[in-house]
Amino acid sequence: MIEIPIDFDELLPFNRITALKIVDVADNFKAQCLVRSQRGEINIKSILGVMSLKPDNGNHLFISGIDEREASEALLALFNNLKNA
Repeated sequence: MIEIPIDFDELLPFNRITALKIVDVADNFKAQCLVRSQRGEINIKSILGVMSLKPDNGNHLFISGIDEREASEALLALFNNLKNA
């Protein structure tokens, strides 16, 4: 399992297009991809889950599965690209 603290509060709330990009990248992998915070856990392979994310200083990306390293690298690259856009 890979756990990565992640700060995407400035990107929230995600619009439909951004949420679809995130879900599309996560869906390319077999690994389970979650965002956990004090508020709970969100599956980022779910469009409704991604669109329901709220700003929280304690967000962590949890990725677990056979291709977890590749999934984490792809998702972090996407989040970095979204921040720099």
